[in-house]
Amino acid sequence: MRTENQKMKTFLKENGIEATPRYLSTGSCKGRWMIYNAKISWYENHELQNKMNQLGFTDFDKKPLHKFSGNGGRFSICAFAPQEINSLCLSSYKTSNPSSL
Repeated sequence: MRTENQKMKTFLKENGIEATPRYLSTGSCKGRWMIYNAKISWYENHELQNKMNQLGFTDFDKKPLHKFSGNGGRFSICAFAPQEINSLCLSSYKTSNPSSL
C-alpha cells in the first residue's frame, strides 16, 4: 500500500472508521480520496456519514456528505479531505511519487 494511503488508513482507524483509502492523483477525480469498505452500509448509516462530515470530508461539490454520496448503498465514497488531513497524509507524496512532479 502506498505511503499516503497507509497514513489515511491509520488516520481513519484512529477515528473509528474501518476502510480502505486510495488517493486519486490523476484523472477527473484528481485530488480526492476513494474510501471504501464493501462490508459497511452507507445509504442508511447516518452515524458514519456524520462522523465523516465531522472529520471534514466533503462531497465532490465541496458540500457535506449525505446518503447519496455513496456508491450503490455500500460505503464507497469519492471525497475531498480537509487540508489538515491532506497535509498529514500527503507529506511524503511528492518524494514517494516522482511521476506527480
